[in-house]
Amino acid sequence: MVWDISPIAFTLNLGSFHLPVRWYGLFFASTFAYGILIFRYMFRREGRPVDEVYDLVLWVMGATVVGARLGHVVLYEPRYYLSRPW
Repeated sequence: MVWDISPIAFTLNLGSFHLPVRWYGLFFASTFAYGILIFRYMFRREGRPVDEVYDLVLWVMGATVVGARLGHVVLYEPRYYLSRPW
């Protein structure tokens, strides 16, 4: 059995522009959406201002993107990036 799943979940056709939507992008987006719901529940339960949740999620999203890129560089292609640090 060969595991050969396409990384593209579907393609959005916006006129002459085609935007492929990848599975990992959907997973990241759904995780952030569920995170907002969970954090809002936790902040309400603790009596904290719910508006702080959105600031927290923006920081988490930024850290996720930077961390995912650094993880890819360090774990999958370190020789390539060490030979071309710029």
